[in-house]
Amino acid sequence: MEISDKEKITVDNLLENVSKRFQVFSTIVHAIGFCMGGFLSFALPLVELFPQFQCYDATTGGYTNCSRQEACDSHNWAINWEEERSIKNWISDMNIYCIEKWKIGLFGSMYYFGYLLGSIVFVNVSDMYGRKICTRVSYIGHTIAFFFIIFISNLYTRYACIFLCGFVGSVRCSVSYTTGCEFLQKRYQIWSSTVTQMINACVPMFLAIYFWKITDYWIYFFLFTLTICVLNCINTFFIPESPRWLFSQKRDQEAIGVLNSISKSKDRDKIPLHNDLRLEENSNNSQEDCMEIIEKGPSPLTLLWKNRKDRYHLIIIASFWFVACIMNYLMNFYIKYVPIERIFLMILLAAVAEFISKTLNGILISKMGFTHATQFFQCVCIISAVIYIIFFQRSEFIIIVIFVLKLSASANFASMYFACPTLFESKIAVTAYNLCNISGKIGAVIAPLLAEIPGRWPMIIFLGCSVISFLLICGIKA
Repeated sequence: MEISDKEKITVDNLLENVSKRFQVFSTIVHAIGFCMGGFLSFALPLVELFPQFQCYDATTGGYTNCSRQEACDSHNWAINWEEERSIKNWISDMNIYCIEKWKIGLFGSMYYFGYLLGSIVFVNVSDMYGRKICTRVSYIGHTIAFFFIIFISNLYTRYACIFLCGFVGSVRCSVSYTTGCEFLQKRYQIWSSTVTQMINACVPMFLAIYFWKITDYWIYFFLFTLTICVLNCINTFFIPESPRWLFSQKRDQEAIGVLNSISKSKDRDKIPLHNDLRLEENSNNSQEDCMEIIEKGPSPLTLLWKNRKDRYHLIIIASFWFVACIMNYLMNFYIKYVPIERIFLMILLAAVAEFISKTLNGILISKMGFTHATQFFQCVCIISAVIYIIFFQRSEFIIIVIFVLKLSASANFASMYFACPTLFESKIAVTAYNLCNISGKIGAVIAPLLAEIPGRWPMIIFLGCSVISFLLICGIKA
């Protein structure tokens, strides 16, 4: 690749010469890395699912179905293993059938608390120290956690492992997502993000089919997850540092070395190592890559807050993440109250809606742009929520409305991940992502509590959040 010393060039131009095979490999590795947390978070409602209890009936001399509370009070009970909801999960593995309910809820709380704390502690670590080391450490942390979850059947050990998954998951999620995009040209990044979201949406579908049709034993799924974690740890040794991040740190020669190492061209076509490249600096909304080279010194957090436009967008997007997380997780926890007897069919239906939403999201964002596509899904949320509130008791078609609500809420939630790469430059994108993630996880903690409010109130709250998120996105400056 011949480049004159005075030629201006963008990073997108340089990435044209990268091997497509490597780009596909990197995208898949980082997409799976992004989904590692989903293997646990989507599984938690199932591994802590109580079975169908049966209480001894003295009048008949047999056992009849009863509630968990009745069974634990009677001290003479059994499990109806013929029921679909009775699976061999952590409840049977640790024999905690009659444990206090708050201790069961602590499984999910530990994960999101770890995630929230990790987002605060590691808010800009990958923008300061690079993507590669952060990715590897987070994958190793997940591998250790899943190993102890599988081989040590202890309640408090599993609390600690779930917390560890959430803690390192904040780094894994943001860095995997960002790095998966940074090896690609701008025009391919939306599709990379869409593939990542679609793979993530397949996890609950696989879980529902696994427990419904394959086996009711939890450990095989976690062994599969552990294998994926180990393979991803190994794969990190074959993926170099992000060239976009290296350029943003003014480490041009290292970035060129990385690009040459993954180049599809012959040696004579590679970029000369000591060429004085002049990277074109464009506005953030340009279709060309914006790579403003900065002097070392100010942290990404300082750079993010000093720029007025970046600061404004950070406040808008952080608020949007908070509201979007409430909407998404509110639907996730509220679905269990929808009158469907077959629990795995209900989970599968919700997973299908989420999968479709990720596909539609990527298509609409590529065609309409982030702002207009997100506003479209928010309008669908508003209309569907109004219909649900009005026809709350009409069970004959309310399932369809719930399906549309889940689809639109998931699409709105997925839009969050497009916001930071779209609005922020590479050198501050992960820091912005982590700050927004902190706001979002606070919403994720609140949402399950809101879902427990009786009557129409959860959907009224959902409607209010939909309106707020629509107004927030309207405030984004072109």
